[in-house]
Amino acid sequence: FTQDVLRGGFRIAQVPISYSSRTRSEGKKIHILDGLKAVWQIAMRDNESRLKVVLIAGLLLRILVFLYQQPVNNDNHMELIGFISRHLALPISNQLDMAYHPPLYHVVAAALNFSGSIKIIQLFSLALSIGTLIAGYLFIRRAGLVPSGGKAIALMLVAFLPQFVKFGNYISNDG
Repeated sequence: FTQDVLRGGFRIAQVPISYSSRTRSEGKKIHILDGLKAVWQIAMRDNESRLKVVLIAGLLLRILVFLYQQPVNNDNHMELIGFISRHLALPISNQLDMAYHPPLYHVVAAALNFSGSIKIIQLFSLALSIGTLIAGYLFIRRAGLVPSGGKAIALMLVAFLPQFVKFGNYISNDG
């Protein structure tokens, strides 16, 4: 369309405009609550939509917690990760506090420890937490173990249970 206008010999000029939204006294009829009602109506349309809304809310919650939560809890998993990255070997099970834990998480985290950022290792924990949420979503959606009406509730447990959300964002193999 723009090329046709220019070929026709017309000149396009930018014209400044201004906009100010109407106030309620001027007739504004839509509010933020209307947007929330619309999302609720879409979510309640069918069971599949409800599951998707819960999944997205669970993903957003995990990301929000990641942004504000400290990477480490009271377990000293960083000591084990640091040992593995320094020595390129696993410690003897009684050598460190967390050395008796299954080593896969700590070995991968030790590889990420070379970045020098503890947040990168926490990002790995976030990725595992999101993977767990998605696996729960797929299992609940596809397996016939949960009745149709209870699928959203079952997914809410996986998406919002504080132990899953909070511990899934720590540098720990507990999530």
